[in-house]
Amino acid sequence: MFTRTTLLLAILFAAPACGVDRDLQGETGVTTLDDAGDDGEPVDGTMDPSSDSASDTGEPTAPPELLLACDLPVACEYPVELVRDSGNQAYADSDLCALTALASGAAGLVQTVAVFNKAESYLDHMLVAPGQVLRQAHGRSDGLGLWQKPVERCTLRSADFFAACIDGFDPECLDPEMWVEGCELLPSLTCPEA
Repeated sequence: MFTRTTLLLAILFAAPACGVDRDLQGETGVTTLDDAGDDGEPVDGTMDPSSDSASDTGEPTAPPELLLACDLPVACEYPVELVRDSGNQAYADSDLCALTALASGAAGLVQTVAVFNKAESYLDHMLVAPGQVLRQAHGRSDGLGLWQKPVERCTLRSADFFAACIDGFDPECLDPEMWVEGCELLPSLTCPEA
């Protein structure tokens, strides 16, 4: 599991060494702190997805870019921590909460986090329909600033898989790549209804 988790984290943080801020923005939807003006607004004129100013003028609002902008319940108070002591052979409360939420398939957000000295990376899972989940990676690092990946739609593993995980500790069950299969990128995000 730790090899897969390390590979996942390496993919999330991978970027070319030169001109990373500007090169990635147009192609992958990555935004950086350098793209914001003094007031925190993007200098390219795009709107903050949480801003209501477009709807105040009667213009349609831009679709949100982050799953976190969708108004759905949060399944667990704390995210599953992906970076941890490998000698630990028991689930934390946040692990059990996430596995239980995934087993139930009820609409809500399940979040994972990997925290390092100069970076943190989140992988959000939004359960939207029986067997369906939207997921998105985002975070911040000293090198990239704030970044985000496009949203994916995935098939959630069966409730039996998560129930077996809950019944006995298995480090593989804490690998978010094991939670889903058949993922595809979405061209834009439409928030599911609660």
